[in-house]
Amino acid sequence: MASDGKDMESDVSRTVSAVLYPDLVELGGLVDALEHVASEMGVDLGRVESASSNPKGRMATARMHSDRGPILIHLGKEDRLFLISVEGATHPWAAGSTDDLQNVVGVAGAWRSGVTLRELESRFPFMEHGELAQAQEEGDPVQTQWRTLLREESRPVLQELIRVFHGDPGFRRFFPYLSMGTLCLARDISDRRAGEIRIAPTETTYRVQSTTSGEEREAVSIVLALDAARTLEGRS
Repeated sequence: MASDGKDMESDVSRTVSAVLYPDLVELGGLVDALEHVASEMGVDLGRVESASSNPKGRMATARMHSDRGPILIHLGKEDRLFLISVEGATHPWAAGSTDDLQNVVGVAGAWRSGVTLRELESRFPFMEHGELAQAQEEGDPVQTQWRTLLREESRPVLQELIRVFHGDPGFRRFFPYLSMGTLCLARDISDRRAGEIRIAPTETTYRVQSTTSGEEREAVSIVLALDAARTLEGRS
């Protein structure tokens, strides 16, 4: 037997707070509410879908697409807040929150239309972006990321690892980031298929891996780790 409107509203209210989000409960959840408000505002959001694999995700999460990556929306649990994250290939372009669903539609529509980060933040002051996102938009994310890691990483073994690899002219052109205690050097920030060199300190050695070839080497010092990475890159 098909569910009627009251059944649907009951399902939504069990997932979404009717006190904080009465409009979402009335309209059938976050995805449907975004589509409704966008239609009223005349804003093209493209396809709006759930950002969750959970069947109830349509009620409390949303994902929209742009040429620069997805726009993700989640709901605040304690207060009425729409949490917005404009995602990029390796880090968010911008993030922010608002209690107004029209603002959410405005942000998504503006980003999809191609506004710059500064324009986005000027029109929607609750949205913020960082130094790396600005550098990527301006075409220089690699050296900005190196400067950030050299400035902020406090663990001595990783700080030394970053310093040594930054000192190599070849690897200085790679995009560096840290993941689970491993220094990852991406050949092309815009193309994950280009592969990475990864250097993971262990208690006694450094494990060096090329994700392209799957080859792996062990080195007993940072200098030898650099040599191993050069070998895996074909630069020995």
